[in-house]
Amino acid sequence: MTYVIEGKLVREEKPEKYMNRFVDFKLIEDIRGGSTITKIKYLTTTSETLAHQLNNKGYNLQWNEDLERAVDICARREVGVSKTKLFTPRSGWENYLTQTFGETEEERIIDGKLRVWGETRLPTPWLYVASFSRLEDVFVFEDVGFVVESMTQSEYTKFTAGVIFDTPILNFGVHASIRSSLHN
Repeated sequence: MTYVIEGKLVREEKPEKYMNRFVDFKLIEDIRGGSTITKIKYLTTTSETLAHQLNNKGYNLQWNEDLERAVDICARREVGVSKTKLFTPRSGWENYLTQTFGETEEERIIDGKLRVWGETRLPTPWLYVASFSRLEDVFVFEDVGFVVESMTQSEYTKFTAGVIFDTPILNFGVHASIRSSLHN
């Protein structure tokens, strides 16, 4: 059995990333087709010598000790998750998802929902032309980590057909998926 973890997570940078260091922060707004796209560029260093050298070249690195400024700089982004796992984790799905997708040194999860599908892939888990999937559980992120979402009495299934190559390094393919819900 192959397990596929799919979903979306909202991640936010930690303010500590911008505290007690030299920071040059710029917002670049680009207007295309009536919508505004905001890009964030920043440069950080803890070296005073490097900061002075970069300031002489036109940058504006300033020492940051202000927590409010650091919080304003922190970016939020939505991240799509698609990961394949061959075996059920020993510590349980909640612990595995919290450790794998949870807090890092620079970012933390604010919100998110992940679905774990149990798949039978034919002919192999890595190169397959068909997969039959059943939704195992849905996990939502709360303050303590990922917890199982209370499910309705429905069973969700998915059938995928096409040529798909799925490895940790490379993932490509041409396929079509059909999802259905069976009510009990």
